[in-house]
Amino acid sequence: MNKLAFGVTLLGAGMAFAQPAKKEVPVAKDPPPPAMTKPTPATELEVTKDWIKTWTCSATNQANEKVSGKLTVKKELEGFWMSFKFETQKTKSQPAFTAQAMFGVDPVSKGWVLTGYDNQGGWINMKGKEASATAMTFDGESGSGSGKKVPAVFKMTLDKKALKFIGEFGGIKAFEHDCK
Repeated sequence: MNKLAFGVTLLGAGMAFAQPAKKEVPVAKDPPPPAMTKPTPATELEVTKDWIKTWTCSATNQANEKVSGKLTVKKELEGFWMSFKFETQKTKSQPAFTAQAMFGVDPVSKGWVLTGYDNQGGWINMKGKEASATAMTFDGESGSGSGKKVPAVFKMTLDKKALKFIGEFGGIKAFEHDCK
């Protein structure tokens, strides 16, 4: 029996060696994706060109104190978005205030959007109702560092190189700055 098993083993081994080599079938590869083309900024942003600068602002606060401030508007992120940086000085009744926001045109909805934060724990999230060379209005909601959420409205008008910036929170005018 051992001779038979040995012979079968040799025969099987010979058959294994005698089989032709398998040919590799080439696998079709998907073509590479096309090169990404860089999008361009929304043309609607062109209406903001006269807004771009650092404005010196003044107002009277709720405690009847004179408030001076600075509003900087500039293009950001290769012209796809605009930024606001609003700063006021400390007064006897109020601490210094700094807020930063980005605004522009949402590429999906094609509507204007504005989102921002401040140095007192507050935030705003707004949509544009109007944006032109002479007026911008955003409304939405704001949250304060104290944990309250209220409706918010920003109205800005530009007339002969003077800018008026009005902010309302919870239906109450919180500030009105005249900027030059």
